[in-house]
Amino acid sequence: MKNYIAIYTVLMLLTSCGTTKGVKLEAKKTNYFLDLPDGYDLQKKQGEVYKEYHFAYPDGSIFYFTDDDESGGAVNKEKIKKYGNDILVKIAVNDTIDISGSSQDEKYWREKKETGIVVGYVNATKGRKESFDNAISTMERKPKN
Repeated sequence: MKNYIAIYTVLMLLTSCGTTKGVKLEAKKTNYFLDLPDGYDLQKKQGEVYKEYHFAYPDGSIFYFTDDDESGGAVNKEKIKKYGNDILVKIAVNDTIDISGSSQDEKYWREKKETGIVVGYVNATKGRKESFDNAISTMERKPKN
């Protein structure tokens, strides 16, 4: 009986981790590949000179990706409260910056600027934060052919 309980527990843990979905995004002559948790609603925003993608989840968390590397993700209000509106403009064009924090209701946010892109998330629970951090750390970039 103990074996059945152990097997059942392991199976529940494996299936509760959720599934991921491979996502390909294009920005400034480069393809970016991310593995994001499944179950999002994709919202695309197109400005005059930038693209921004929001992956909105039912729990209120949003993962975002933009090639607006001057101002970053407009959805990240916590970053603006903490650092001001022009934090990314103050960073040299080719520098990398990785900032993060949490709100009073224990929701997490993060924004990482690399050359040409900004990627991050807002309003993430601890479990969702781990999935989003993994997506950012394993992101691949390949030049478009």
